[in-house]
Amino acid sequence: VYVGLPFCPSRCAYCSFIARDAGRHIELLEPYVNAVIKEAKMTFSRGFKGEVAAVYFGGGTPTSLPAPLFERYLDSVLKLIPLMPGAELTMEAGRPDTIDEEKLAIIRDKKFDRLCINPQTMRDETLRVIGRGHTVEETLRAYELARNMGFRDINMDIIAGLPGEGASELLESIIQIAELAPESITLHTLAVKRGSALIEDEVPHALFHPDEALIDAVEQSHDCLRTHGYAPYYLYRQRNCRSGLENTGFAKIGHASIYNVAMMSDAVPVLGFGSGSTSKAIRDRQASRVHNPKDISVYISRVEEQVEKKRALFSIVK
Repeated sequence: VYVGLPFCPSRCAYCSFIARDAGRHIELLEPYVNAVIKEAKMTFSRGFKGEVAAVYFGGGTPTSLPAPLFERYLDSVLKLIPLMPGAELTMEAGRPDTIDEEKLAIIRDKKFDRLCINPQTMRDETLRVIGRGHTVEETLRAYELARNMGFRDINMDIIAGLPGEGASELLESIIQIAELAPESITLHTLAVKRGSALIEDEVPHALFHPDEALIDAVEQSHDCLRTHGYAPYYLYRQRNCRSGLENTGFAKIGHASIYNVAMMSDAVPVLGFGSGSTSKAIRDRQASRVHNPKDISVYISRVEEQVEKKRALFSIVK
C-alpha cells in the first residue's frame, strides 16, 4: 500500500512532483487528509481480500502536516489496512526541518519500523541553491534525535549531479552519511523534468550528455558504500537522468526494504491512496494500472470514482 501526501515545507528546484507548499495551502490540508481516509475506508470495506505486507507513507513530506492532523492521518488510515503480522511500515520524513520529537513520537507509537531522513546533500550551499529549507546541522540533529528515540532502521537519500556539485562534493556527502551508519542509503541521480524550476530556468541540453566525471563519481560512491558494509539491492532509472545513470538503493544485511523491492518487481499488487498515486494489479505476470488525479482539488472531489476504478482494476484478477 502506498499513501501519498502532496505537501512539502517548500518546493525543491529539481522537483516535478505535484507537491504544494504546506504553509501556503493550509486550507487544503484537512480536506485532503479526510479524502485519503475516505478513500481507504471505502476501498477496504468493498470486498478487497488479503493481507498487506508493506505500507509506505510518502509524498511530498507527510511530516509537513501539523502534529494533531498528522496523528489522525496515520491512525485513521492504518486502522483500515489489513496488515499481515510483521508488516513493514515506512515513513518518509524526508525533510529534516519537519522532524521534531512530537512527530517522531507519533511515528514510533504507530509502530513504524522504517524512517526516511533525506538530506540529498551535506553541503549547505547546495541546499540553498536547490531550495531545501534545512541545513546540514538540522539533518544531523534529526538523525541523532531519531536514534535517541529508538529508531533502528533509517534510510537516507543523496542525489548525484546537483547544481554546482562535482565528484569531490558528492563523495564528501556520501562519506559523511556512511559514517553516520544509517541502515540503508539510496543514491539517486538528478532527473531534470518538465515542471521543475531547473527546466523553467532553461537547463542546457548538454546536461543530458554523458559526463565522465559524474559517472566516475557515482562509481566511486558505490565503492565507498560497499566499503562501509552496504550492498545494492534495488535499482531503477528515471527519464532525463543525468548521464543516463540510475537510482540505486544500498542496505546493510537484513535491512533491504520490502516495499522498494516489490515496487520495482512488477510482480506484486499495489493499492495507491492519495492524489497522483497509482494502483497496480497483476495478471499473468502483466501489470495493469489506474492513476488517481494529480490535481488535489479534483482528487478530493472524486474519491468515490477512484475507489470504483480500483474495484474494476482488481476484479480482473479475482
